[in-house]
Amino acid sequence: MSKLSTAAEWSEFLKSFAAAIDAKHPPGNPGATEEVLQKAEAKLKITLPPSYRCFLSVSNGWRNASRAVPVLRPVEKIQWFKKEHPDWVAAYVDPMAGVDELLPSEKDYFHNRSG
Repeated sequence: MSKLSTAAEWSEFLKSFAAAIDAKHPPGNPGATEEVLQKAEAKLKITLPPSYRCFLSVSNGWRNASRAVPVLRPVEKIQWFKKEHPDWVAAYVDPMAGVDELLPSEKDYFHNRSG
């Protein structure tokens, strides 16, 4: 599958996905407004990746995306994983104390992703 990067591509994909699941009860929501997206970005202090922004602008969240992903949250409910699950983060990070970092830091990961 190719990368979905525009609202039109997301819209077409989600319509066909919803029709395959249950056309009478679409699993998506009406799209998020630009104002709501900007508010979330300000709260999170990042710019959301372009494809994710397009997805949210077409369908602000999704139910039953897959068995492994039962819900893709609407923009108003997204938050940093480390704030929602600090115990999970500690379980991963604490044993790594004193070990060189293998993955880029959040700051480095999100650097230059605001395009």
